[in-house]
Amino acid sequence: MYVIVAMAAGTVKAQASKKISFHSGLNLIETAIARFDPDFAINTKLMRNFRKDFPKAKDATWYTLKDGYVARFDDGGMKHMAGYDLSGKWQYSIISYGVKNLPESVRSQVKSVYYDYTISFVQEITVHGQTIFLVHIEDEHTLKTVRVMEDGMDTIEEFNKSI
Repeated sequence: MYVIVAMAAGTVKAQASKKISFHSGLNLIETAIARFDPDFAINTKLMRNFRKDFPKAKDATWYTLKDGYVARFDDGGMKHMAGYDLSGKWQYSIISYGVKNLPESVRSQVKSVYYDYTISFVQEITVHGQTIFLVHIEDEHTLKTVRVMEDGMDTIEEFNKSI
């Protein structure tokens, strides 16, 4: 269990009119707590990074994994997942959304080959500085997942709707 201490940044006058800053006091408190609970420092760094990376995130739900943490949240009407390592460093993001949010260049690339298919939804994965789009498409008889990357497009899944 963690104790959260909230302090306003500013100064307080002591009896001898000496100004004391509480701004650096938060770091001191975090350091002191981390000596007794090493996970506290990691979680503090994780939360700072998360708030910096996703300032508009709403109602994040956190999951602990063997090698890190995952947050699920809404941001701008889209579903997000963000993965962090044990030290709180961002590793990847996955955003799920409908065709209206798909970049036009990616949509055009998919529709140029699969013009009779409807785009059901999209998963945008960002990892190691690269963005990969998994575009889920369907027609009357088939469901497909098309992977779109900088160097091209390929079909990675295909299912027949009829049994």
